[in-house]
Amino acid sequence: MTVMKIAILFDNFGPYHIARLRALNAHCDLLALEVHAHSAEYSWSAEPVVPFNKVTLCPRKTGKKWLKLRRKLTDALSGFRPDVVLIPGWSSKAALEMLLWASRQGVPAVLMSDSQEIDFPRNQIKEGLKKVILTGYSAALVAGSPHAEYVKKLGIPANAIRMGYDVVDNDYFAQGAIEATSKQYKRQGLPKHFFLSVARFVEKKNLPILIKAYSQYHERLDRSEVPIDLVLLGDGELRDDLHQLARSLRVDRYIHFNGFRQYSELPLFYGLAHTFILPSLVEQWGLVVNEAMASGLPVLVSDRCGAKSDLVQEGVNGFTFPPDDITALADRMLSMARLPAEKMNMMKYNSRRIIDDWTLEKFCESVMELSEIAKNSSRHGLPMMVSGALKLVLR
Repeated sequence: MTVMKIAILFDNFGPYHIARLRALNAHCDLLALEVHAHSAEYSWSAEPVVPFNKVTLCPRKTGKKWLKLRRKLTDALSGFRPDVVLIPGWSSKAALEMLLWASRQGVPAVLMSDSQEIDFPRNQIKEGLKKVILTGYSAALVAGSPHAEYVKKLGIPANAIRMGYDVVDNDYFAQGAIEATSKQYKRQGLPKHFFLSVARFVEKKNLPILIKAYSQYHERLDRSEVPIDLVLLGDGELRDDLHQLARSLRVDRYIHFNGFRQYSELPLFYGLAHTFILPSLVEQWGLVVNEAMASGLPVLVSDRCGAKSDLVQEGVNGFTFPPDDITALADRMLSMARLPAEKMNMMKYNSRRIIDDWTLEKFCESVMELSEIAKNSSRHGLPMMVSGALKLVLR
């Protein structure tokens, strides 16, 4: 039996990508390409050794000129000669260059996308351009239901779409949470009970609303109730503003800013938390929701987050809320704080049950199915005029 040769591109290999690629490597002959050795958004520690064929186009932070990156990308693809390529999105230079290469070589391309239509206001002209570019893709791997609807609207046939793009190593977080709860003496100064949010301190993550809702939750507690603290993991440009907001609302003694944490440290926090909260204004998916659920946490998730459609079942494993509604979030926090132990345990169980359908194996199965669909599709390559226009754009 011939082994499928698959080339896949990401901007940078974070822990989530490496987990997926490690799993996929067992199913095919894999070439994994990353544009940059370092993430522009996260201070991830690099993993020195990976069990798959890896090429980094720009290994240093100083970077290289685009012409050199393009040559390295096309050389790597030509040397590997993949049967199928998987490409993230439709807008970055590297993604478009890989799509052009695939089109020239007659290699089918599979789109990888976690974009929802509701993420941003959509411009008809730009949407039309996306539809033209997406004619070069034979199939699509998407995050979940709203993402499938969006790429279908952009022209990908429904029978050539699979979900499972945004998954994490569930076992890693489940086991880490078990270890954290069995070693409570290593709490690292964490409060006994706490709401947890893991996010960059940037505008779209909507953390000021979370702090204001937490303050309102605090005010509404009965005198006999012990408040649940709030732990924020992350860092970013709004750090000082968030500290000041907590002080001005007089809840700073109950809010713990524990900084950015590496992947290896996250299970401790998930394992000891009470409830996970993601209040984002814009969130294509929200992998932290996967992590929290795999760790057995109920979740409160903004209704703008892509993950909410498939992962959050109202009253079953958590709740959603409008990200601009402070009172709605405070209501949810108060409800979770007052939840009877039996109901709380059922929610934890349901989170694990639901996330069991969103695994690394789901990602692998979807990739392999789509690779076969793409190989057998008549939908190959960009129209000549589109290829010519993209070449000019990418010069």
